[in-house]
Amino acid sequence: MASVITDSMGWHQGEELMQNLLHAPKRENPAAPGLTAGAAWMMEDSSLLVVGTLDDDDQPWTSIWGGTEGTAQKIQANIVAIGTNIDRDNDPVVRALLGNHSAGSIVRSEGRGKMISALGLNLEQRRRIKLFGRMVAGAYKKPEAADTSPSSDVDEAQVIIKIEESMNNCPKYINTRHVRPVQPEPHLVSETLPLHPDAIKLVEKSDMLFISSSNHDEDMDSNHRGGPPGFVRVLANEDAGTVLVYPEYSGNRLYQTLGNLQMTPKAGITFPDYDTGDVLYLTGETTILSGQDAARVLTHSNLAVRFEVKKAIFVRQGLSFRGDFLAYSPYNPKVRFLQDEKAATATVTSLDRLSATLINKKEVTPTIMRYTFRLSTAKSSQWKAGQYAVLEFEDELGMGYSHMRDDDPQSLNDDLVRTFTISSQTHSQDFEMTIRNVGRVTKFLAMQNPRAALEIPVQSFGGEFFIEQNTEEDVVFVAGGIGITPLLSQIPHLDLSHFRLLWGVNVKDKGLVLDVFEQYPGLAERTTIYLSGNSEATSALETKTIGHLERRRMVAEDLAGVRAKRWYICASPKFTKEVSDRLEGQEVHTEGFNF
Repeated sequence: MASVITDSMGWHQGEELMQNLLHAPKRENPAAPGLTAGAAWMMEDSSLLVVGTLDDDDQPWTSIWGGTEGTAQKIQANIVAIGTNIDRDNDPVVRALLGNHSAGSIVRSEGRGKMISALGLNLEQRRRIKLFGRMVAGAYKKPEAADTSPSSDVDEAQVIIKIEESMNNCPKYINTRHVRPVQPEPHLVSETLPLHPDAIKLVEKSDMLFISSSNHDEDMDSNHRGGPPGFVRVLANEDAGTVLVYPEYSGNRLYQTLGNLQMTPKAGITFPDYDTGDVLYLTGETTILSGQDAARVLTHSNLAVRFEVKKAIFVRQGLSFRGDFLAYSPYNPKVRFLQDEKAATATVTSLDRLSATLINKKEVTPTIMRYTFRLSTAKSSQWKAGQYAVLEFEDELGMGYSHMRDDDPQSLNDDLVRTFTISSQTHSQDFEMTIRNVGRVTKFLAMQNPRAALEIPVQSFGGEFFIEQNTEEDVVFVAGGIGITPLLSQIPHLDLSHFRLLWGVNVKDKGLVLDVFEQYPGLAERTTIYLSGNSEATSALETKTIGHLERRRMVAEDLAGVRAKRWYICASPKFTKEVSDRLEGQEVHTEGFNF
């Protein structure tokens, strides 16, 4: 996950426990103290704000506010103001924060202030920013909308928060929607258990939920969970209890939500209906299921959350927005059914499933390979230069229900869905991918013989990292190592006379540089190579007509004096952050390695 921060926060005990349990690699916490400049921009660009807090019984609840950009705005350093129309009678978060005070009456926090977690969402752009802070003050205000009467139960909530932490979060399972504001017309349907039949229908059709959790009274987190419609399964809904379960897909492996649930096994979960404005608020107790425990409940799962509902509020038209569906995330796996649903779904088959067969591979360097795949049908080759392919390796590398294997612990939280940038330049039935051998799937590919005709399911093609040239001003591409791949398929369409490449490469990857310049000889003279590493075996590079060769690591200061209409960056999260900061105010497009 790319971070918007420079300083690091520590991990708490629950996060460390989850990371150790699931064999996550050691890394610094990407959360930043306070509200960073990048976080503030993303927050203000968000049309939705997911907000979490604890009620007087220390039960977490989650609400979704907004409908337009600017619902939350920075008013001074680390201070955020929220203004949004809400259903004051039924919204559990606003009730916990502002109580039953009359409009205009200011509620001021006592002591450290009530904890508030927030998640700024731009669903259309698949962007989200996480925030944590404490309420300073808040108040109700009658909204200015002409169709809202003084007796309406819709008010404007105004809340001031002091932000203590902020962090950018990955877009992996966000299903895109165009969000538009709508005046709430709330009607309470039910606040009893079992859940109302229409509430169950909402759960069963939902392709996302929002969850808030806490580490006792020290920290809170609000986050998103997404997938295909029906990814949340109803385990029970009867007088004896209501229980939901959902799978935890492979993600950034920070385990902030699950870490909180280790410390305080309670959560507030909310399901929005983007079509109708209906909303289901839930709070309850959680159990983290891993390995065999998860597989016994959900098919093909090695990590899941069991949620026992303790309180529920189901409201019609309680939301201040609607969301017009655009597209599902290309990363969504198939629905993982409950084990007792397995028999009913066993005969379902996938018709005309798209797949790709390995037909060739080439070693570019000892750690970088180029693979050529052939699609099962030419009619499905709908990708564009600059896009990626999403491939499924479950059939080849999945372990069924043997999820806690000491011989391969990395398999525990791995849905075996991988994204690789397409590096070929034509829209044919064949496509190429240039990939570094860094993990389980890439090692598997490196061992394959094309004669064996390995066939891999193709989930989708996607991405919008397109290089635009519509003026005579220069466009600059900044690449770090294998970050050159999004450029390769687009080079034939570029006017290289108005293009510059700044490429930072380790000397161990000089074979990749030679390979690229052999394919595109006109690119070399438009390139500055920053060559790091100790080897002096670079004579082959020196024979190429390279625009400039620097024998050192590229740094953000190297961009000083470079003039460009647009900048495109594909590098490590840290270097991308440094370069983006350097280019603040300019048109910058970025792509990462860990999307």
